[in-house]
Amino acid sequence: MNRSDLALPIKENFFRKHILTMDQFDRLSIERLFVIATAQLENFLGHRASNHLVGKAVNLYFREPSTRTLLSFQRATTQLGGAIQIDFGAEHSSDAKGESFDDGLVMRGLYADTIVFRHHDPNAIYLAAAALAQAGLETRLINAGNGGDEHPTQALLDLFTIRRRRLPLGGLKIALIGDLKAGRTIHSLLRALACYDNVEVTLVEVPGLELPVEFGQTLPTLEFRQTTFEEALASNQVWYFTRTQKERAEVGCQVGSDFRLTREVAEKHAGPKTLIMHPLPRVGEIDPAVDAMPQTTYLWDQPVSGVAVRMALLSLINGE
Repeated sequence: MNRSDLALPIKENFFRKHILTMDQFDRLSIERLFVIATAQLENFLGHRASNHLVGKAVNLYFREPSTRTLLSFQRATTQLGGAIQIDFGAEHSSDAKGESFDDGLVMRGLYADTIVFRHHDPNAIYLAAAALAQAGLETRLINAGNGGDEHPTQALLDLFTIRRRRLPLGGLKIALIGDLKAGRTIHSLLRALACYDNVEVTLVEVPGLELPVEFGQTLPTLEFRQTTFEEALASNQVWYFTRTQKERAEVGCQVGSDFRLTREVAEKHAGPKTLIMHPLPRVGEIDPAVDAMPQTTYLWDQPVSGVAVRMALLSLINGE
């Protein structure tokens, strides 16, 4: 089973459903989410807890490593008064005893109100949704990364970060640099940007790690172009870097030093409204000397936005 086999929620009502893919969102639903996320950001930064998830449990079903996504969902849940079920690693569950995928999901669905789901298999998120539906469970499901396919909550927090930095999403000029083939954050980000008008996307592609051609075919509202590394920096408001996805078996090459952002290059091309973004972890794409520049977002703005956006999503799908 894959996304085409599963009936996706209607956009107007999907906040009562699962969050599986950016394809579920349109501009109106993104903007609605950002209103809630703005309020949740103030609560988070002001250390004001909520009781919205009191009496509810969130299961963190992670079958791939994570730092920011795992911890931000954990913080978002506790900030809302919910209970956490950390479900990290098949070796710590009955998966290791041979329990079937469906049986395991049904058990988790019985014990949790929401399952935040990360898996190396791109189709597993859709199989999980089908298993919950077959069992007649109302448990909500949030995609926290499905293989090299998508990472919708990362895309939402990236857009929210851009908005917080007072750049309009309509008419945005953004450069995507690095592994565009298996970079799931890129794939969801493009789907999110396609909800806005007049967005120009510059691709700085590594040979062998190019963006799959179907994105140009299925996202006609985006204007794509290709150029060199420094030309992309000089002509775009947002520089979005990604690492080589070495954990994806199909990736046989890597982002080289020609695509590495140094302080010298950054100072040469960055204007006062430039944003330097990275979903992290970084593995050499951005020199640590760049971190102190005011244009960076990856060590503060994006992680903080992640808590706020995930608080908003958890609130919305659980009935706000």
